[in-house]
Amino acid sequence: MKNMKYNLVILLIGLLTFQGLFAQVENRTFPYHASLEGTSAPTNIVEEIKSGAPTGSNRYTNEGLRLTYDTNKHALSGFYLKDLEVKMNYAIEIDFTFATSDGREYYGTYGDGISLFFFDATASFSLGSTGSGVGYAYNSSPSNRQAGLNGAYLGVNLDVFGDAKGRMNSGGVKREGISGITFQKHDSHITIRGGQHQNDRYKGYPVIFSQQTQSGRQSNPDAATAKLDFDTGEFEEESYSPSVPHLRTEYANTTRFNKFSFTYNPIHSQYEEKGSILQFYVRDSYGATSGGNSGAIFYKNSFRTRDEDGALYTFKGKDINSYKIGIAASTGDATETHIIKDISVRLVHAPVTKDKKIILCLTDGGDDREGYVSIKDPFRGATFYVGDPGDPGRPKLGDTYNHIDFKSVRLEDEEGYPLDYRIEQSATTWSQIYNERGVGEWDLTYNEFGATLYFTPANRNMEEGDYDIYISAKSVEKNDGSPFGYEDYRSRPTKITVQAKHCKAVVNPSLPIRVIEEE
Repeated sequence: MKNMKYNLVILLIGLLTFQGLFAQVENRTFPYHASLEGTSAPTNIVEEIKSGAPTGSNRYTNEGLRLTYDTNKHALSGFYLKDLEVKMNYAIEIDFTFATSDGREYYGTYGDGISLFFFDATASFSLGSTGSGVGYAYNSSPSNRQAGLNGAYLGVNLDVFGDAKGRMNSGGVKREGISGITFQKHDSHITIRGGQHQNDRYKGYPVIFSQQTQSGRQSNPDAATAKLDFDTGEFEEESYSPSVPHLRTEYANTTRFNKFSFTYNPIHSQYEEKGSILQFYVRDSYGATSGGNSGAIFYKNSFRTRDEDGALYTFKGKDINSYKIGIAASTGDATETHIIKDISVRLVHAPVTKDKKIILCLTDGGDDREGYVSIKDPFRGATFYVGDPGDPGRPKLGDTYNHIDFKSVRLEDEEGYPLDYRIEQSATTWSQIYNERGVGEWDLTYNEFGATLYFTPANRNMEEGDYDIYISAKSVEKNDGSPFGYEDYRSRPTKITVQAKHCKAVVNPSLPIRVIEEE
């Protein structure tokens, strides 16, 4: 811990800040990224491969994981992320890169499509039905009875063929969904379904929203979007929908990879009505955001809807603590190749911090005074969030003691692991002190109102170069149901660099330290 009476500094300090990059860190759960490219089975997923789905070299390719092949009807396969379990009160954004190409048409359309899903982390992994069930919904037809995804909580269908949204009771398929609505465009819909009804895998999975990807026109009497009214169990129709790239990604005999983004923002658990706010986007192969749903979609855990026979009932979703994330794809009478290249999951409202750099001016001997360099408020300019139960979709943010739990700050390495530091403590102040052999002493001193990082060189003959250390912190826990004070929401390892070099001039030690900051 630095003695503040001995604050004699003979160094010129320049402070540079820049935005930290989005990157996966070994000792952090988030952000999470899984690449599925390569000719061997990925080790970071658990798969279920049904009859007709590719295996071996037909499945594991340098383009990505091939879930279905273009020639096989009624094929199904999928996976979930083995090492990722997400708590229900985490707000997350999921991105995955996909391609749909080749295949055989049925009534002029390829299919069936891809599903993104959440399921109870305590449930065993077992996919739902083939064809328009897209590995998520059930099929209770006596001639082709198949249960829905086990433990299902929420599913998003990228429905190329267009049947995944419908209530069906013919052709060997029976399930609940939308009925009695004529859409401007039947194929290429993004459809969101709720989970299984309590513990019944042959009931529930209700459609709460469906939107065609083709731009809907207000002048057209038919629907482009349908949204469930949770009180009546009927669907509200809209003629307008924004333009989104078609879910079939093959253009002019060229297969492109588009990206689908889905945001899940839960309502805090102490609310009378549990649920979540949902948003999606489709990005084209050039990375531009091309469109998504107009307005947020609200999903409740209990509401009125109609079953497969059209009878009203009160749907009750599973009450779960955490979930796993997975993807599946299926063909029906229409076929196509479905490929998933990668998938990423990040926390919404995770702390955003800035790396910083200090210019340490070296001197040429003959000066018997010690010196150190310091950064007051090393998290200045960062963004930490705290929950607001009155407005869960827009939590408060800042970089002060009202937002940062300064007792959570720590010295780390590049991968986020705590360093082997010693702790010194007074009545109101704590210090983490790390001696880096041959470099110097790093001292992170903090109290409940702020922090200061000190660096003292090991000797006066320090070589020119960059010397790095990393720090992190969490938000203050408010005990209001928000997750921002949890360890998973700890900030990334934020780099502090001391750049030692010989300067043209050295500041007069009797003058205040001059700090230059650039955003």
